[in-house]
Amino acid sequence: MAKTKSKTTEVNRATTVAEINEAAQFFFRARFDTEKEIRRLTELHIKPLKDDVKAMKQDAKGRTGIQLADLNLGYKVYERDKLTQEFDDPDEANDVRTHLSLIFQGLGRGGSLDLFDDVLPATEGKVVDIAGAKEAKKAKADPTGFAFKDLVAADDVKPARVEGHEDFNEGFSPNDNPYDTGTRNHFAWVIGWHAQQGGAAFRDGASKGSNKHKRGSLEWDAWRYGWESESAVASAQGKTSEATAEVAAGA
Repeated sequence: MAKTKSKTTEVNRATTVAEINEAAQFFFRARFDTEKEIRRLTELHIKPLKDDVKAMKQDAKGRTGIQLADLNLGYKVYERDKLTQEFDDPDEANDVRTHLSLIFQGLGRGGSLDLFDDVLPATEGKVVDIAGAKEAKKAKADPTGFAFKDLVAADDVKPARVEGHEDFNEGFSPNDNPYDTGTRNHFAWVIGWHAQQGGAAFRDGASKGSNKHKRGSLEWDAWRYGWESESAVASAQGKTSEATAEVAAGA
């Protein structure tokens, strides 16, 4: 796309204070009026168009089930190709296509495009239920059907969590859960037991990375929660002790 250089306009430089003030005031008035017109035109023409684009994005997200970040990525490639077609210089357009080709070749060699080998053949010509796939993924990640953040704070299962804490302290194993399998109380007890296990690990000097449970499982989340809770308590106590020592030293 050809670029034109702006020409410098020759002006008569002011030589007196009065002329300088007059020139400055002229600039202020002219710029204010021009930017006021820009704001008017933006509100009248540009803002509605931006609102249209925003609506298009939400419509595309709703119809495809694809996150905007991924749609935007695809659009950038599409946009670049369309703009290239409008270049006046064919050589410049070919350079852009060559660069895009090199970029995707690099991604391919790095393995970043391997996902298309798995997805495209399996979905070509078939109906893709993205929303259903998300739900299935969520169910796989949380087979309990109950969110950890809910169970760790809900009052209705607090007694079961406390019981899990106490059972760990008394030497019961994680298999000694007294609640019916699959119930909220059952999973709350699991959280209580494993949170206490994570807290004990912190007190014994174990690192957070020593969590042996399957990553993403209820047990893993509970152990991590217990470890982090004990860490926060220890940190607060340490700061309190330091403050007390400073006061005593000052006394």
